[in-house]
Amino acid sequence: MRYKQLKNGYLIRIMKDEELITELTNFCKEKLISGASLTGIGGVSKCEIVYFSMETTQYSGKTFNEQLELLSITGNITIVNKQPFVHAHVVLGDKNMKTYGGHLKSAIICPTAEIIITELFDEKESKLKIERKKDEISGLNLMEL
Repeated sequence: MRYKQLKNGYLIRIMKDEELITELTNFCKEKLISGASLTGIGGVSKCEIVYFSMETTQYSGKTFNEQLELLSITGNITIVNKQPFVHAHVVLGDKNMKTYGGHLKSAIICPTAEIIITELFDEKESKLKIERKKDEISGLNLMEL
């Protein structure tokens, strides 16, 4: 991973064969990021996306073992159990221009991913954070606002 600090966040390049969620989570731990949004583009060689069903309160997913374009990644970074949590959704495209979308569980990057993290708090607010707590209705960890 390589990065450049911006006025209110970071421009990040994830390298080939790195796992996206792991790299972003470790980066957020290192930089003490506790509330941010993220966007980006790139490519993956292996990826797992999931869909949450309110009916069953379970995730079901699909793993792709092929090169796909990471057409869009968008999400946020919050805190769960005192640790950074990367919550991201993606749109992926295959060589036939067919698209797939869902909650990103994991992704191996190929050839690269370009991510922008925009922090929601400035230095004066550095002790602020957005935490997630388990919601009784959905069973999901939702933002505490």
